[in-house]
Amino acid sequence: MIIELIKYLTNPNPKYIKALGYLKESIAIEGRYNRNKYNWENHLENTKQFITDTVNNLSQKRKVVILGSGSLYDVPIDLLSNSFQKVICVDIVHLRNVKRKFKKYSNVIFLQKDITGIAEKLYNNFNTMNNTLPSPRHDFSFIEKDVDLVISLNILSQLPLNLKSFAEQNFNFSEEQILNFCNSIIKSHYQFLKRLSCEICLIAETKREFIDKKSNIIKSNDALFGFKLEESKTTWDWELAPTGEYSSKYSIENKIFAYNKGF
Repeated sequence: MIIELIKYLTNPNPKYIKALGYLKESIAIEGRYNRNKYNWENHLENTKQFITDTVNNLSQKRKVVILGSGSLYDVPIDLLSNSFQKVICVDIVHLRNVKRKFKKYSNVIFLQKDITGIAEKLYNNFNTMNNTLPSPRHDFSFIEKDVDLVISLNILSQLPLNLKSFAEQNFNFSEEQILNFCNSIIKSHYQFLKRLSCEICLIAETKREFIDKKSNIIKSNDALFGFKLEESKTTWDWELAPTGEYSSKYSIENKIFAYNKGF
């Protein structure tokens, strides 16, 4: 807890990022990784391999953009740095220790960006008593013509979560309004990826299962709030949390979907 508090205090960010819990969550993910790296290993390696296969099939390798780069646990950074002229890591929070760790890669840059385009707007709506939910507004002007690969990295299901929590805590929207809000964020991101002329690599959680000690599924959540992805030949399971991480009664497993245009 002390280490997490120090990280929180030494990572300055705009007020809306802290208010919506993005900084706290980024720090918490590092803690969960350190506790559960053995359980995450298969998922991380599968992710790296899928990205590697995608890169190896590219005819041109100028720039690559990683949307939701996080701490880069699931990124084959050596491969990307050696293969591309520039690697652009995009996320709403980049912790200082992560940027220090990858400073040795001269062609890896970190761009702080709200991929949904509406986090600050939602925060401002609360402060001005504007009781409305903003529509997704992507600004991907940094994805230039010389970008040959865009990776959406395990963020599709995550994009609405902090926004959803903030809206539920501070506004009085119906359950249907919140569901439609979350669905629109996911749909907008997916449609944006599909419109790109370059290669895309989409890796996303589609379902979250809660499994008891007898291996029975006791609950299953749709991670995409009703949005349906096309079928993919490449899927795997991610043991997100073993029994004891969140509850002594169950573990949590994610169903992962991986897609690109070239396969």
